[in-house]
Amino acid sequence: MLALALAAGLALLLGAGVYLLDRPAGSAWLIPAAWQAAAPGTWFGQVGPWLPSFTHAFAFSIFTALLLPPRVGFGAGACLT
Repeated sequence: MLALALAAGLALLLGAGVYLLDRPAGSAWLIPAAWQAAAPGTWFGQVGPWLPSFTHAFAFSIFTALLLPPRVGFGAGACLT
């Protein structure tokens, strides 16, 4: 269970990395404009536009599966919805 929680947390950090490194200043509320000047360029390439959406859905389905009781199919159901 710890490995799943760690994987979900790392996925959220990866999604946040897109906002920190690839998105223009002002696209995320808490990220200052000076951050983009420190890390110029495109870091995530063509996957950058959709990666935060994927990592958000992936991570929260894992967190939901971890919170459900350990019954057969509950984890898979959490990830499918």
